[in-house]
Amino acid sequence: MAKRLAKESTQLIREGIAFRSYPPSFYYTKLEGLKLDLLEQAAENAQLRAERLARSSGNRVVNIISASQGIFQITRLNSTETASWGMYDTSTIEKKVRAVATVRYRTE
Repeated sequence: MAKRLAKESTQLIREGIAFRSYPPSFYYTKLEGLKLDLLEQAAENAQLRAERLARSSGNRVVNIISASQGIFQITRLNSTETASWGMYDTSTIEKKVRAVATVRYRTE
C-alpha cells in the first residue's frame, strides 16, 4: 500500500497537483483496556518494594493507605525519554509503556 501511494503521489506531483506527505503516526487503540493491567502490575511492583524496605528496617507492611494513578510514558523501544506530564510517542509501531502508580502503605 505504501509503495503504491508513493508512486501515485509522484504522478500527482508531475501533473501539477499539490501534494504533501507527512510521516505516519502510530497509535495503540486498545490502551484504555490495557491501563488497568499496567496499573495493577505497577502497584504490585510497588508493594514488593515496600515490603523489602519494611523488612530491612524490621517492620512489615500492614495495609494500603492510598493508591493513585500517575502518568503514562509511551515511548519507542529502548528509549530513555520521559516527561513530567507523560509521553505518547507515535513515530513507531512498537512501543514501551511505563505506568506510574503511587501507593502509600502503613507499616508496623
